[in-house]
Parts: sequence; structure tokens; C-alpha cells
Amino acid sequence: MRCLRWPSAGAFYEFALKARHITVGDDGFAVSFPAHVFGISIRTFQHPSSMFVICWVLMIVILLALQVFATSPLGRITVAIRENEERARFIGSRTIIPRALVYALSAFVASLAGVMAVLYNGFVSPDMLHWSLSGSVLIMAIIGGPNYLWGPALGAVVFFFVKDFAGNLTEHWPGIIGITVIVTTLMLREGIAGAIVQLTSAAHKRWNQTGETEQ
Repeated sequence: MRCLRWPSAGAFYEFALKARHITVGDDGFAVSFPAHVFGISIRTFQHPSSMFVICWVLMIVILLALQVFATSPLGRITVAIRENEERARFIGSRTIIPRALVYALSAFVASLAGVMAVLYNGFVSPDMLHWSLSGSVLIMAIIGGPNYLWGPALGAVVFFFVKDFAGNLTEHWPGIIGITVIVTTLMLREGIAGAIVQLTSAAHKRWNQTGETEQ
């Protein structure tokens, strides 16, 4: 199901460009909001400082909720399906419903990101449907580490820091992003999150060994 994301996004992108009577084409269109949304003043969502706090709180809540799901019996079944769906079927697990549920959860999280973006910018552009946005998300996951729940979020932070830093140096910043992805793939097989976990584990073992030696 993951492979369907880019072709479908490309179809919607082309539709958004050509259906100017609906989407205003590549000019995009502004969104008019009421004075209050979800009981909060729209100015709160459109102010950088307050929106920064809202997005971080929302991200932490989502990560905690996903962590609860991942450690639940259903979450463990989805991990088994991801590793080997055929073996998961052999042990009696139904794979269609868990796969559909995970797909729905990923779409829900992505839709929340879209809602936050529109609330902040008050503007919708066809670029939000372009395949390059999906590619950027994939790069964030690779850099951060897809095997860890918080890895893609860490990868997003690193991605935008590198993008802003490289953008100030040269207009060819995508090349620097590409080099970062290549280095991460070759040297950090589990991404930055995996490297952090390994270093933390090694430091913890060394600390325990030092404590046992002193005793």
C-alpha cells in the first residue's frame, strides 16, 4: 500500500494544477477561518511562537499514543506482519485488518500535519500534493532511523536544520541533503536514532562495569 502513495499524489497534483475553476491552479488559494477554531483564537495558530509550542505538544502526544499502540498486542502483530507477513499468517494472525489500520493511522497523522500547516499559513498550494514532499518525508525517516518510533521525528529536525544551513551557503542545497542521506545509509544503518541508542547502551554497560570494578 505504501507504493501507492506517490502515483496517487501525482494524480491529485495534476488535477490541482489543471482544475483552476476549483483549485485556482498553481496560484493556490487562501483559506478564510472564523475568529476561533477548536475553541482557540485563530491568531494563536498563526503566530510563530504559539504555533511552535502547539506543534511540539501535538507531536509528543502523537508519539506517546503511537508508543502505546506499538506495545499493545495489536501493535506487536503489525510488527510481525512487517517483518514477515507470510509467517504471521501461519501462526494464525489475520493481516488485512492490521495493515488497513496502520495505513489509516498513518493517513490520520499526515492529515493532522496538513491541518496544522493550513491553520498556520492560511493558504493551500498544489505543492502540498507534489511527490517531492513525500520524498522529503522518506529522507527524514532514513536520516532519523525508521526502526525507531521517534527516529523520523528526529530526522525531520535534522533535515530542516541541514536544509536551512545549506540553503544559506549555496542554491544547490539538495545535493548536500543527498550526501547526508548517502552517509547516513552507509555509516548509520539504523539512522541517527540507532546510533544514539547504541551509544547510550554502550555508555550504560561501561558505567555498570566501572561500578562493579569499584565495588
